[in-house]
Amino acid sequence: MRKFIVIQVVIIIVASLIFGCSSGSRLPDTKTLPQDKGNPNSNSIHFYTMGEIAYNQDDILTAYGLFRQADLADPQNISIKERILETLWILAIDDETRYDELIALAENHISRNLYSLNTLRYLGLSYFQVGKNKEGLRTMKWVLDLDPTPYNYYDYFLYLLRYGDTVDFSYLEKALEKGKNNPNILYAIAQIYEYHNPFKSKEILEYAAQTFKDEESYDRLIYFYNRYFDWYGIVDFIESLLDEGKPVEKEYKGTFLETLFFLDDYDRIIANYEHFKDDPETEFIQIIYLAAYLSENYELASELIQKLFQASDYELQDKELLYSSLATLYLLLNDFDNAAEQLMNIDDIRTQKSILFYESEDHILDIDVEEFIKILVSKGYDQDRATYLLALSYFNNSESDEGLGLLNKLSEVVNDDDDLLFNIAYTYLEHDLNQSAVEVLNKVEDPEFEPYTFIGSFYYVSGVDSLAINYLTLTIEEHDNPSTEAFLTLASLYNKRKDHDKELRIMERAVVLYPEEPLILNWFGYSLVMHTTRYGEAEEYLLKAISLEPENHYIQDSVAWLYYQTEDYEKALAYMQGIIYNGVDSSVIAYHIGMIYYKLSEKEDAKYYLLQAIEIDDDDDYRNKAEEILKELEALYEQ
Repeated sequence: MRKFIVIQVVIIIVASLIFGCSSGSRLPDTKTLPQDKGNPNSNSIHFYTMGEIAYNQDDILTAYGLFRQADLADPQNISIKERILETLWILAIDDETRYDELIALAENHISRNLYSLNTLRYLGLSYFQVGKNKEGLRTMKWVLDLDPTPYNYYDYFLYLLRYGDTVDFSYLEKALEKGKNNPNILYAIAQIYEYHNPFKSKEILEYAAQTFKDEESYDRLIYFYNRYFDWYGIVDFIESLLDEGKPVEKEYKGTFLETLFFLDDYDRIIANYEHFKDDPETEFIQIIYLAAYLSENYELASELIQKLFQASDYELQDKELLYSSLATLYLLLNDFDNAAEQLMNIDDIRTQKSILFYESEDHILDIDVEEFIKILVSKGYDQDRATYLLALSYFNNSESDEGLGLLNKLSEVVNDDDDLLFNIAYTYLEHDLNQSAVEVLNKVEDPEFEPYTFIGSFYYVSGVDSLAINYLTLTIEEHDNPSTEAFLTLASLYNKRKDHDKELRIMERAVVLYPEEPLILNWFGYSLVMHTTRYGEAEEYLLKAISLEPENHYIQDSVAWLYYQTEDYEKALAYMQGIIYNGVDSSVIAYHIGMIYYKLSEKEDAKYYLLQAIEIDDDDDYRNKAEEILKELEALYEQ
C-alpha cells in the first residue's frame, strides 16, 4: 500500500511539472506569457519532491537548495523557478540581501523567456522592498496587462496608492466593474472608498446586500450604517427585508426594533408589529409593548403584556413588574376589576400605591379611588392596607384632615405588618409629623431596626441635612451597636459639610464596632488620607479593607490615593489597574488616575483621565480641579 501511494505522489508531481509549467519564445516586453516548457526527469523529480518535503516542514533554506538542484536538472521548467523565487521571498524576511538575489534571478528568467505571472509579481514586490518603486510599478502594470482581472486592477491601485506619485481611481473603478459578481473584491473596494468617498462605499455595500443576500453582506452594510450613525439607513434596510417577506435573522430584527426605540419612533414600531406577531422572542415583545404603552396604545399594550406573562423565560421579579404595568394599563382603561386582580398579585405596598397614584409628565391618573378600593376589598384585599390607600387618596386630593384622621386611626390598630408601618411612618414624615412617625416605628418588632436611622435616612434623601444629622446622631447615642448604615450616612453628611473632625470621630467609633466591615474600614482609612497625615494608620485600615474586598473599585482607589499622598506613584498606579481595565465612572477616580499619571510624567495619559473627570461631571470640586491641572499641562506643552 505504501509503495502504491509513493507511485501516486510521483505521478502527480510529474503531471504538475509537465502541465503546470509556462514558457515562451517572445521577448519580455510583450503582453503575452511564454508557452509551456520543461522536461521533467528522475533527478528533477527527486530534488523537487525532497524540496516540497523540506518546505512543508518549514525548513525553507534546505527547500531552496533542493529546488535549485531540481532547476539544474530541468533548467526549462518554470514551475521550479517559481518555487525558487517563493523560497527566496520567505528567506528575505530575515535577510534583506535576498531581495537583490531574487531580483537578479527573476530578471535572468525573464531575459530567457522563462517566466510566469508569479515571476513578475515576486520581481515587482522585491523592487518595492529595495526602494525601486518605478521599476516595481512598471512590473506590476505588466502583470495587469497580461492578466486584467479585478484583483489585479485592485492590487495595482493599491501599489499606486503606496508607491506612486499620483492616485488613479480609474483602476479601482475598473476593478469594481469587472468584480461585480465577486463579494470579496466588492468589500475590499468599499473599504477603500470609505475613506475617500463614503457615499460610494455605501452604494457598493448596498449593491452587495441586494445581489448576494447573505449574512456577511447584510452584516457589512449594517456595520457601515452604525459607523456613520445612519440609524434610518439601518431600519429602512431591515424593514425592506421584512416587507419583502424574506427570512430575517433574529439579530437583525432586534437591531431594527432597538434602533427605532432609540429614535423614539414608537408609531413605526407598532406599524411593523405584524412582522413580529408570531415571533416568540420575549425581548421583541417587550420593546413593542413599551412602544405601545408610550404611544398610549393601551389596548395593544395589554395584549402584549399578556404574551409576556406566557413567556417561559420570565423570572418572578420580572413578573412583579408585569403585574405593575398591567395594573396601570387597566386603570388607564378604567377596567377596575382587572386592575384590582393584577394589583393584588403584588406584595409591596409601595409599589401598589405608586400604581394607584400614578403620575407622569403627560398623565395624571384620574380615577375614582374610593370605588377602586371597594373593588379591591371585595376581592379579599387587606382592610388595613385599603384604609391606608384611602388615606393617601385624601391627601392626594388636598383633604389633609380626612387623610390624617384615617392615618391616626390606622396607626392605633396596626401591629404586625411592618411593611404597612413603614409606609404609615413615611407618610407622617412627608407631612412633618415626626413624633407620630417615631411612635409608629417603635411598633416594629425587629430588634435590630433603628427608628431614628429610618427617619435620618428619609431626611438625607430629602436633602434636609440638619434633621438627618440630628436623627442619625440620636441613633448612635442611644444604641450600643448602631448599624453601619447610620455611621456611613452620618459620616457622608459631615463630609458634605466639610466638618472632617466630626466625620473622623464618628468613623473612629465605627471601626471599633466593625473591624471586619470593608466599607467602614475604607471610609475611615480614606478620611485619614484626605484630612490627616496619619498615613501609617490609614494604610493599616485600607490594606485590611482591600484584603476583604479586593475587587471593590472604591477601595482600590482609596489605597492608590494613599500611595499618591506618600509619593509612591508606581504603587499607586498598580492599585488603579483594575479600575483602568474595567472603566472609570467617577470624576473623583478619573481625577486621581490623571494625577498619578501626571506625577509619573505620562502627560498624554494624564490628559486623557483629567478630561474624563470633566466629562463624567458628577462632582463639581473634582471637575474644577481637573480643569486647573489641564491648564498646567497645556502650559507644559507650550514649553
